[in-house]
Amino acid sequence: MAVAGFSESDLEITLKQSALVVSGRAPKDETPRQFLHRGIARRAFERRFELADHIVVDGATLENGLLHIALRRVVPGLPNFAEFAHENRHFTFFTVQVGSGIEAVPRSMVVSAEALGYTRLQIFRYVVLPLGFRICLPALNNNLVKLVKTTSQAFAIAVPEILYVAVQIYTDRLNVWEMMVVMLLTYVSIVAFLVWAMGRWERSLRIPGYSV
Repeated sequence: MAVAGFSESDLEITLKQSALVVSGRAPKDETPRQFLHRGIARRAFERRFELADHIVVDGATLENGLLHIALRRVVPGLPNFAEFAHENRHFTFFTVQVGSGIEAVPRSMVVSAEALGYTRLQIFRYVVLPLGFRICLPALNNNLVKLVKTTSQAFAIAVPEILYVAVQIYTDRLNVWEMMVVMLLTYVSIVAFLVWAMGRWERSLRIPGYSV
């Protein structure tokens, strides 16, 4: 901020709630003078700036007629209840999907294991759980990809994720288009890697005769 003609003693910086107020009051000079040209009038002024949430003032310096005010963004503490609710929602889907996979195991597989003398615990450990997990694996993969994509919703509750950091960078550097492209490529890369890795995992666990 340009404040030519003012010294540090003439400036006052105050923070009122979320408003940063910069004011200048030049001392009165009663000495009679005649000016041929007066480029700087040194009039009193007051400028008000509204600060965003989680922005604090670190300090200010005056150098060569320019007032520099250092601002810093403070990341709120984690975890919070909103983030927990978001994750708990996806965990609910995970629980339902695993339960559906276990219920989808054919009854004939359980009867065959009983005929071989397996106990109920052995049947669940060696037959029902592996087969049920393989049946529900595609749905679990979809849920994982959805969880990665919906992390951007955490931006609304000030959780520092990809979108939150991108907004912070392009707010400071005014490079909106560049950061949007970087953010798009980041999300696409993460989701593409997950889909590829989970696809290979599904193929490696394929059970012949069950189309899964």
